[in-house]
Order: sequence, then structure tokens, then C-alpha cells
Amino acid sequence: MKKKKVLYVVLALLLIASISIMFAVSYAFFTSNDRVDNTFVMGEVKISLDEPSWDLEDKGRDLIPGTCLNKDPYITELEGESYARIIVQFIDSDTKELITDKERLNAIRSVIYYDKSYDVNRDLVTTNLIEGSSYSNNTLKEMVNDTLIIPFYNYEMFILDESRSHDGYFVFNCQDKLNKGDRAVLFTNIVIPTDYVNSDVDLLGKFEIKIFAEAIQTFGFVNRDAAFLELDKGVK
Repeated sequence: MKKKKVLYVVLALLLIASISIMFAVSYAFFTSNDRVDNTFVMGEVKISLDEPSWDLEDKGRDLIPGTCLNKDPYITELEGESYARIIVQFIDSDTKELITDKERLNAIRSVIYYDKSYDVNRDLVTTNLIEGSSYSNNTLKEMVNDTLIIPFYNYEMFILDESRSHDGYFVFNCQDKLNKGDRAVLFTNIVIPTDYVNSDVDLLGKFEIKIFAEAIQTFGFVNRDAAFLELDKGVK
């Protein structure tokens, strides 16, 4: 019997909180970048980026066909009202460069899902895709057709920003404003189908997922697009 190849994946969660401040009758929008493990606060907006289900340092290592893991990055508005976005980077583990090969990117995207049963307040955070269980390609397709799960990202809460995305760099804008206490989860699971063969695993290769969050206050902007244009100036 042929041995199944091991898929080595490193998945990292980083935080960039990009905030704006208003002074008197004129507007001065300030943004700030930092890579931290908790909330970065500046001005009237306070966001957090969390992954409560991804709590083990080596959880993404040595994945094999039949693996299902919970990975649930979500952004929360803690204080004000903001326009927010999440940025996902797919990095080659060997070169440390963005992955640009479209076939490989499609393969990586195909193992990421949003489970619509997701509930961050439950011990069993997803009930359609259960961590530790195994799923075939056909089973996953059936769940997609039944609208139980969504491939790649939660398009009910986010829009893929095609104008800002490129190669292995994806920008997801929250569709709605985030008010205090609002939460938006991007995806919930990494699933390697049971019927993956060596060529499928070879195509995925060794990769890292890096995740960032950015937000800017809504006040002073006519819409989300105007706010993100201002945010782009401050986030370099």
C-alpha cells in the first residue's frame, strides 16, 4: 500500500488595526500598523482579530487526506462604528514569497470553507464540518449544493475586493458597517478530502496563511469605498 504524503501547513494570525481620528471641524485621518497578538487601539475605533479554534502552535502541521480542522478568523468591533476588511496572504513556506501560481492558489482555496452552522459561543463550533471527521470531495460538493457550507470565504458577510487583490494576496471587505459588538467571520475550516492523491498534495505543497485585519471609522466618509481609499494612504 502506498504511503499517504503529508501536507505541511503553517497558519498564522496577525493583526493590523488601522484607525482614524477626527479633529474639530477639519478631518485628519490617521492610520497605524502593527503586528501584535492582541488588540491595537488608536482613536475612536477598536477592533480585534481572533481565532479561538486555532489554539495549538503545531495544529496545522502534518495534515493528511481526511483531515478536517477548525480555523475561524473573525473580526470584532469593540468600541465604535467602522468599515473593516481582512487580508489573507498565501505564502510559500520555502521561499517565503507570495504564491503566484494560479493552479496552486486554486488548490489551496479549494480546501478552505465557511460552515454556515458556525457559532463561536459553542464548544462544537461547526456542525456540518466537524473537526476530526473526514470528508470526501463528493460529500463536500453535496454540502455546498445544499448551502450548508460555502467554498473559500463567507460571501454573506464579505466581498472579495478584486481591485486590491492580486496573486496570493486577497482583500475581503466587510459588506456592512461594523457597530460595537458586531463580529464577522471569514471562514471556519481547513478540509483535506479523503480522496486526495499524491499529485493533489504535491500541488498544495508547503504553504502558510497569514491574516491581517484593518478598520477605519465610518464618520466623515460618504461610503465604504471612500473610507478604504483613505485607509490605503495610511497602510503601507
